[in-house]
Amino acid sequence: MRIGRDVPPDDPSYGTYLYGPNLWPDMPEEEFKNPIMTYREHMLRLGTETIKILAIGLPYSDDVFDDFMRDPVAAHPGQEGLQVLHPALDSWIPVPTVENTYVVNVGDVLSAWTKGQYRSALHRVNNESTTNDRYSIPFFLDGTMFAVMSPLDGSLTLQTG
Repeated sequence: MRIGRDVPPDDPSYGTYLYGPNLWPDMPEEEFKNPIMTYREHMLRLGTETIKILAIGLPYSDDVFDDFMRDPVAAHPGQEGLQVLHPALDSWIPVPTVENTYVVNVGDVLSAWTKGQYRSALHRVNNESTTNDRYSIPFFLDGTMFAVMSPLDGSLTLQTG
């Protein structure tokens, strides 16, 4: 399930990849749609602030990601199981669960965009419990689908992870 802003049919981006109306279950709005949209708005604000912090750490202007964040699209409760691959050790490292915190994974696009200054990490979720189900609510901040993606240093070659 992917939740974005509800794009009306008269919007020029309507019908393009990830831009259109959301499909909601047949439930009262106050039980599902309203809390989900409120959560989405909070996560967009958090994602936008995170992107601003990442921009400050790069040798470019602080507004380097502004066009990307113009119209972002977006789609963990405290349970163990998230792991990242440590390439030098070739082993999976558990990511600790800390109450009231978020884990931020840098994706391949940001890694390529910064030519590896921010690196994406191969990760997985492993439910090691034999008695409990594991539920996650990942949030993917994809930025606008209309941004031109080329390395920020002006080179023409993309480099991944």
